[in-house]
Amino acid sequence: VTATSTTIAKGTHLYVSAAGQTITLPASPSIGDSAHITVGNFTDTVISRNGSNIMGLAEDFTMNVEDLSINFTFTDTSKGWAMT
Repeated sequence: VTATSTTIAKGTHLYVSAAGQTITLPASPSIGDSAHITVGNFTDTVISRNGSNIMGLAEDFTMNVEDLSINFTFTDTSKGWAMT
């Protein structure tokens, strides 16, 4: 559980308990690495890509739905982190 911006470790589940935070995905991921992020009842948590794509895009991702839970799995250098 965190109420501050942080970097998530590979293979962990992080619950973000405060609005306005930035969660950074792990650096130098390997295929199959994962990180699970859940947010509370707010819509402004930014997921920083930390140099790898997210869903094939070189952009950070905003979790803009309340109480959203997403598993990020690293697939390859082109697609990067896939969301499920």
